[in-house]
Amino acid sequence: MLTVATKLTISPGTSTDVPPVATLDIIACDGTTPVITDLWLYSLDTAGNAMPLTGFTSTAARKNPDL
Repeated sequence: MLTVATKLTISPGTSTDVPPVATLDIIACDGTTPVITDLWLYSLDTAGNAMPLTGFTSTAARKNPDL
Protein backbone atom coordinates (compact mmCIF):
# COMPACT_ATOMS: atom_id res chain seq x y z
CA MET A 1 0.00 0.00 0.00
CA LEU A 2 1.35 3.43 -0.95
CA THR A 3 0.87 6.10 1.69
CA VAL A 4 1.30 9.76 0.75
CA ALA A 5 1.60 12.36 3.52
CA THR A 6 1.72 16.10 2.96
CA LYS A 7 2.64 19.02 5.19
CA LEU A 8 2.32 22.70 4.27
CA THR A 9 4.58 25.09 6.16
CA ILE A 10 4.28 28.84 5.68
CA SER A 11 7.12 30.99 7.01
CA PRO A 12 6.54 34.72 7.33
CA GLY A 13 8.62 37.09 5.25
CA THR A 14 11.68 38.63 6.86
CA SER A 15 10.45 42.15 6.10
CA THR A 16 7.64 43.96 4.31
CA ASP A 17 9.67 43.65 1.09
CA VAL A 18 10.04 39.86 1.37
CA PRO A 19 6.85 37.78 0.94
CA PRO A 20 6.08 34.66 2.99
CA VAL A 21 7.60 31.37 1.84
CA ALA A 22 5.49 28.22 1.53
CA THR A 23 7.02 24.74 1.63
CA LEU A 24 4.99 21.66 0.74
CA ASP A 25 6.59 18.45 2.05
CA ILE A 26 5.35 15.28 0.35
CA ILE A 27 6.42 11.90 1.69
CA ALA A 28 5.51 8.65 -0.06
CA CYS A 29 5.98 5.32 1.74
CA ASP A 30 5.45 1.69 0.80
CA GLY A 31 4.46 0.48 4.23
CA THR A 32 7.25 1.95 6.37
CA THR A 33 9.80 2.24 3.54
CA PRO A 34 10.12 5.68 1.94
CA VAL A 35 9.87 5.48 -1.85
CA ILE A 36 10.43 7.88 -4.72
CA THR A 37 7.39 8.34 -6.89
CA ASP A 38 6.36 10.80 -9.56
CA LEU A 39 3.66 13.19 -8.39
CA TRP A 40 1.85 15.53 -10.73
CA LEU A 41 0.38 18.53 -8.93
CA TYR A 42 -2.14 20.89 -10.48
CA SER A 43 -3.95 24.08 -9.60
CA LEU A 44 -7.11 25.45 -11.18
CA ASP A 45 -7.17 28.71 -13.12
CA THR A 46 -10.11 31.12 -12.98
CA ALA A 47 -11.91 29.15 -15.71
CA GLY A 48 -11.50 25.86 -13.82
CA ASN A 49 -8.79 24.47 -16.13
CA ALA A 50 -6.01 22.37 -14.61
CA MET A 51 -2.61 24.07 -14.65
CA PRO A 52 0.49 22.06 -13.64
CA LEU A 53 2.48 23.39 -10.71
CA THR A 54 6.19 23.53 -11.53
CA GLY A 55 9.40 24.51 -9.79
CA PHE A 56 9.55 21.58 -7.38
CA THR A 57 12.72 19.92 -6.16
CA SER A 58 13.33 16.61 -4.46
CA THR A 59 15.66 15.97 -1.56
CA ALA A 60 15.72 12.27 -2.45
CA ALA A 61 18.53 10.67 -4.42
CA ARG A 62 17.36 10.56 -8.00
CA LYS A 63 18.89 11.14 -11.40
CA ASN A 64 17.11 14.46 -11.88
CA PRO A 65 16.23 16.12 -8.54
CA ASP A 66 14.29 18.87 -10.35
CA LEU A 67 11.42 16.53 -11.21
